[in-house]
Amino acid sequence: MGDLMRKNIVFLHMESLNQQVFANRQWFPAINLIYGRSLRLTRFISSATSTFMALSDMLHGDDMLLEHNESYDDDMTLNKTCRSIFDILEENGYETLGTESPTGWDKFNHIWNDHNDKKQQWDDVCHDMMEKIEDKLKNLKAPFGLYFWNPTSHICCYDKYKFAEHGFDYWRRGWSNLDRSVNELIRLLSKYNQLSNTIIVAFGDHGDDFWTHDSNGGFAHAIEPYIPLIHTPAFIFGTGMPANDINHLVSLIDLKKITLQLLNIP
Repeated sequence: MGDLMRKNIVFLHMESLNQQVFANRQWFPAINLIYGRSLRLTRFISSATSTFMALSDMLHGDDMLLEHNESYDDDMTLNKTCRSIFDILEENGYETLGTESPTGWDKFNHIWNDHNDKKQQWDDVCHDMMEKIEDKLKNLKAPFGLYFWNPTSHICCYDKYKFAEHGFDYWRRGWSNLDRSVNELIRLLSKYNQLSNTIIVAFGDHGDDFWTHDSNGGFAHAIEPYIPLIHTPAFIFGTGMPANDINHLVSLIDLKKITLQLLNIP
């Protein structure tokens, strides 16, 4: 019972979303609902220019995992010097789950944890993403750590998931899909009386992703890491936490340490 009193943690990965787009609050009704009641990191800067780099940086609190590679390709290796935050959560009694929907255009199992002998903790899911989360909430026996990632707002996500008429429509449909999935997540947390006991750490991985990986050996989305690419939204929501703007610089790699402090984990 004591463990269940600990706060749950949800990492909300807002794919391909920068501050310029997020300024159109009317496009994000569900996210905006909790954003207004959050600690808002107004000068948050992503440490990465792509999804994979952002995810690995956040998990490990380290932005040097991939920099030894000469190109961004399938032969990349990871230089791990820090434990993944999900390994730390498990060591502290947390149940963990990683969700991705839709799946099929990238794989993240090998950065999720450090133990090859353990069952993979990253579930590649598609339409049953919410079903996986609900199953976890139904049978919760310990606090949980969830990585929530809907990549449909990524421009190169498979067209079949968007049915868009043109490029701008791809983004609009993707952002709309992201917001609807967040609304469903909040509904499930409320349904199982977990919203008041959950901290949501939300962040944009990168902004403008025009074309695809065409710059610096594939490490950048066609452009250098200018502000439209790395100035992304981030906020921390939790019942009882003050709503306020944090106006000093915060990097993506800081989120691991900030989260552990919020959960009172050394």
